[in-house]
Amino acid sequence: MRIEDRFTVTDACTACGACLRTCHLKCLRIELGGPKPPLTILQEVCDGCGECAEVCPAEAIKPLKEIET
Repeated sequence: MRIEDRFTVTDACTACGACLRTCHLKCLRIELGGPKPPLTILQEVCDGCGECAEVCPAEAIKPLKEIET
């Protein structure tokens, strides 16, 4: 996957689970008891489709290119 296709979960995540139910590759993981955000994306598995970002009601999943600039 190209770096411009990668997504990340921001601190706005409410852990509602919408992205977990949507991801066809199951590349999101819950980080219980860890620092915010409560979910992470396994970058080595993600294909950058963006479905998780589209269904996120909190708009907490963003392309890395938006975060890093």
